[in-house]
Amino acid sequence: MIPAPATSVAGETDIQSASRHRFGLSTARWEALRGQWFWVTGAGTGYGRAITLALAAAGARLILSGRRKAILAAVLEEAASMGSTPGDGRVLPVDLNDREAIEAACDAVADFTASSGLSGLAHCAAKPPPGGRSPSTEELWPDWDAVMNPNVRAAWYILRRVFPALDHNGHPRVILLGSEAGWRGGHCAGLYGVSKAALNGLVQTLAEEYGARYPELDLQINLLEPGEARTEMNTASPYSPNLVIGMALLLLSHPRGGPTGRFFHRDGRHLAFGHTPPHDFRLDG
Repeated sequence: MIPAPATSVAGETDIQSASRHRFGLSTARWEALRGQWFWVTGAGTGYGRAITLALAAAGARLILSGRRKAILAAVLEEAASMGSTPGDGRVLPVDLNDREAIEAACDAVADFTASSGLSGLAHCAAKPPPGGRSPSTEELWPDWDAVMNPNVRAAWYILRRVFPALDHNGHPRVILLGSEAGWRGGHCAGLYGVSKAALNGLVQTLAEEYGARYPELDLQINLLEPGEARTEMNTASPYSPNLVIGMALLLLSHPRGGPTGRFFHRDGRHLAFGHTPPHDFRLDG
């Protein structure tokens, strides 16, 4: 990763007092999230839960996906207490290894958002190999599907399938959560690191393709590297997953003409990958 001049990101992690600090967003950008539909995958825990609750605090309407319905329902109830539009939230369990389940979920999202369109997608779902992180030389053929399907293929297919439901008259925004493992291979990074490097390439490709085909749409697709935090994959971390919120909201609320196909760290650094240099401009909200 090549660091560049950073965007100023608020260090606030307290969602309960979001109306006061707005995670560093301007009042106008914070208010612009109100009433907009956002679909968050991996919404039950970790980074996905943090982004979900922050959007709820801004009054967004939410669709929550993950593997476990009961956990998603609990997060949706918490989101309603944060300020999310009452009655507009949806729980949408989906198995990201199942193509038909993804198609059904995308069709349901289109139905939920038919009156106004989907304003944003945050793909936070990710899985390590079934046996935990291990060298790729020790992983088996089925492990590729178990990792690549939710981490890469599902991200590609969800956006392709849900594209017609995006708010084509607004400013649709997409963030995919990456990992430092996508920039560095190494012992025990294994297939998880390979999948995250592939996700980096997917972001570049989708941004180029959609930008060339639909230049008037201003669809902004970016990757957010969330850093280390206390999640189900890293229970011993001392850092809160809420640290990802400031940068996530900056990207999901960005006005027209913002970055697409770019890479950002939760701390505000602009990153390079392959032939894509760091974004030139600050994103401060």
